[in-house]
This record gives sequence, C-alpha cells and structure tokens, in this order.
Amino acid sequence: GESGTGKTTLINMLATRILNREVPDKMRDLRLQEINFVSLLTGSKYRGQFEEKVLKLLTDFKSQKSILVLEDIHLMIATGAPRGTSMDLINILKQFLRENSIQVIATTNYEEFKNTIEKDNTLMSFFQRVTVNEMPVDETKKILRNMCEDLFSQEKIIISEEIIDQIIESARRDIREKKSPDSAVMVFERTVAKVKCKIHLGELNKFEVEPTDVAEVVSDMLNLPESNMPLSIKERLQ
Repeated sequence: GESGTGKTTLINMLATRILNREVPDKMRDLRLQEINFVSLLTGSKYRGQFEEKVLKLLTDFKSQKSILVLEDIHLMIATGAPRGTSMDLINILKQFLRENSIQVIATTNYEEFKNTIEKDNTLMSFFQRVTVNEMPVDETKKILRNMCEDLFSQEKIIISEEIIDQIIESARRDIREKKSPDSAVMVFERTVAKVKCKIHLGELNKFEVEPTDVAEVVSDMLNLPESNMPLSIKERLQ
C-alpha cells in the first residue's frame, strides 16, 4: 500500500488485539517484534559485522513465539549491491523463511514492490501479498469525527461537518506524498494546532475551527505564498 494508507496502524491494531486476547487461540501467546536496524548498525565498523548481528538476532528469534515485523522491507534490498551490504540481509532472511522457522509481516509501497520485491521470485514465494488500499472518504470521515469528539471533550474546540469535508477534500487534492486517511489526519492535526495557538494568544472569541484555518495550514504545507495569517501568529510559530 502507498504511504498513509494505514499499514503500520493495522500492525499496531493486531498487536493491541493480541495483548487484549481478542484473537484466535493459536495467536494468543504470540508477540510482535520489530528489528531496529539503526541500532544494529551502531558499532558495526567492519564488513560482515552487521550481517553477523542480524544472523544472531534471527537465530535467537527462532526460539521465541513471535512474529517479526519488517517495515519498509525494500530498505533491506539494494539492487546490484556488493557482498557485505544490505543485499546480504535478504539472503540471511531467506534462509530462515526457507526453513519455515520464523513468521514475518513485511510492508512496502507499490513503487518499491515493483522495482525490488517483485523481481525476487524466491523472496516472493515465501509471502502472501495483502493490498492495503487508500481509505474511502466515508471511512476517513468516521476517523475525523471520532477525533472531533475527543477534541471537544478535552479542549471544547468545535469542528463542523463542513470543516471535516474541507479537510478531506484538501488532503486528497493537495497532499500528494501521502494517501488517506493519513493525509487527512495530518491536515486535521495541524489545523487544530494552529487554532490552539490562536486561542493561546487570545485572538479567538470562540473555540471553533474556520475554513481559513484549514486553507492557511494547507498553504503552509505546500509552501505557497504567505497567507493572511496575523503577524502575531507568525511570530509565535517562529
């Protein structure tokens, strides 16, 4: 799925359901664990040290009742890379997948899937492909409505249905690097932050999000010419 469609959120939801024991009996004792490759790189001065750490980690992982999570698995693949680099990481992983000794959930986006993952037939044979599509408008609205309810109960800030529609439309039209629902949530959160800033400065008589607030946020995100944001707000944000 593309960036923003909710791949990581789905994994987090699975982890939560396992903790709450809301899964089939066979999964109740499982855990989800993710490898932090940045920490593994720390202290790996020489070629092969990083791979040795990964090999040891996966060997230890075999004895645990866990599912390995590999976010952005394409980062483990470097096409045409020399031996001793990230290319070896996939080969190490394949050894364990071939033995069927570990379970893995991996994520990637369409572009990287086509350019790297799909070209590796051996790697593909170990995985079942699951597509996470962009969330429909009505489902995205449900998420924002829930966020609005929480916002009102905590901060007494009002966001109308029209503003929700404006946020979703602006996000789908203008935020190209992310898909729904993440793009809409991002615009929503930044708009709320701007309104809170105005409230803090005493520039609002009522705690309500206006269409101009959304327009200003999207303009800032797109790096368009400065909007009619009051000077005091600009100074505060700086």
